[in-house]
Order: sequence, then C-alpha cells, then structure tokens
Amino acid sequence: MNLEILSILILTSFTCSLIGVFISLRKMAMLMDAISHTVLLGVVLVYLITKDINSPFLIIGASLICVLTVCLIEILSNTKIEKGAAIGLIFPLFFSIGVLIMDRELKNSQISVNSALFGKLEFIIFQRFKINDFDLGPLALYIALIIAIITTVFILFFYKELKLISFDEIFAKTSGVSVLIVHYLFLSLISITAVASFNVVGVILVISLIIGPSITSLLFTKDLKKTIYLSIVIGIFNSLLGYTIAFKYDIAISGVVSSVNIGVFLLALFVRGMNEYYRRKLS
Repeated sequence: MNLEILSILILTSFTCSLIGVFISLRKMAMLMDAISHTVLLGVVLVYLITKDINSPFLIIGASLICVLTVCLIEILSNTKIEKGAAIGLIFPLFFSIGVLIMDRELKNSQISVNSALFGKLEFIIFQRFKINDFDLGPLALYIALIIAIITTVFILFFYKELKLISFDEIFAKTSGVSVLIVHYLFLSLISITAVASFNVVGVILVISLIIGPSITSLLFTKDLKKTIYLSIVIGIFNSLLGYTIAFKYDIAISGVVSSVNIGVFLLALFVRGMNEYYRRKLS
C-alpha cells in the first residue's frame, strides 16, 4: 500500500465531498458532469501553447471554457430548449473537440483520452516535487493540498451566501446576496477542482467523488453542517475502502473507488428504506 497515493486520494475526496454537497443541493449534478468533461477542451488548448501539463495557465483555460459552457447552456435554456437537453448538446460538443485535438495534435503527449477519463493515480507519484534535487514528495500531493485549502477557505467565507442560494435563491436575491457573482465564483471553484483532479483521478472518479458522498449523506440528514461533515467522512471512507480493494486485487483504483461510491449509496438507500418501512409498520 502506497501512502503517497492514498494521501492524494484522500485529499481529493475531501475537496470533492465538500463542494459536492452544494452541487447536489442546487441540483447541479448534470451541469457538473458537463463542466468536468468540457474542462478537457480548455486543458488541451492551453497545453498546445505551454506544452506543460502542470502549467497554472491550465486552470485559466479550464475556467474560461467552464464559463463559456455555462453561458451557452443558459442561452439555450432561455429558448424553447429544456436545460437538460442544452447540457446534452454543449458538453458532448466541447468534449469531442478536445478529444479530436488530442487525437490529431497530442498523440505523444502526457494527455490521453484514457487518462482524462480514468486518471493515472497509480503513476502520479512518479512526478516529483524537487527543490535543489531534494525530493519533497509527489507534485500531485501539493496540488491536491492547495486545492483542498482553497476550497475550504471559499466555503467558510461564502458559507452563508451558499446556504441561502442553495435553499432559497429568490430570498437570497431579496436579502442582497450577489447571487450571480457567488454562482460564477462557485463554478470557477468547480473548474479549478476538475482541472486539478482530472490528471490524477480522471473525469469519471471526480464526478463520483463529488456526487456519491453528498447524495448519500443527504439520505440521513437535512442539516447543512451535518451533511457537509457526513459527506466528507463518507467520501474518505469510500476512498479508503476502494483503495484497499484495488490494492489487494491489483485493479484500477479509480474504477474501484467509483464502484464503492455507488455501492455505499445503494446500501444507504436500502437501509433508509427498510428503516422507514419498519417505522411505518410499527406505527
């Protein structure tokens, strides 16, 4: 068992579980799916210029594509097109363009469709962070730590605004909350998390880590703070369990952790259903 890989996975789980609660409450799961895929186009376009997968400009490119994605979806939604259909039109378009560019221009680069979808967590520790030839550990660990800190600070700073917007957007507007500004700041945070995570755990696991723990925690509590804490605990537990299974049977970590997220949610749903059944039966 590699503690460096496990540490990166736990930090990523913490970040995704934290923002996942607000994404689930605001019913942004499909939008998150779109953003996590279209982020690839921004990464690819910037990589064509910088030739550096660790360039900070990748975040800028991903954020711009994120904003463009949301704007186009909103524009289409204001017509007669249903929002879900608008998402289904935009994100395959942007993701396909990203894939086509990779296939034509980046065949021998560090970016591939497989790594974008499923990540390369098993090999990420080989990219080291060094100062004067002194090895300080895997670069991805520091990136995951920075993103976790940024996310925590953002949630703490905008907690009240995010809470109001999540439960009653109309009341938030009448209370003087800058809903549009907070919304786009939150989308920028999502894009930063997605671009920082996709090279490590891939698009599929990012979505699973964001949605799985949050919807599982919402089955048991509606108190926002308790939901956040429970989501983080569930996310970390799922990652620990998934990594342990993947390590024992020598299979892909991302796939196993994603499966565990789904399995734990279904188990929690079953337990809650049985609990409600016996409660009604006894009453």
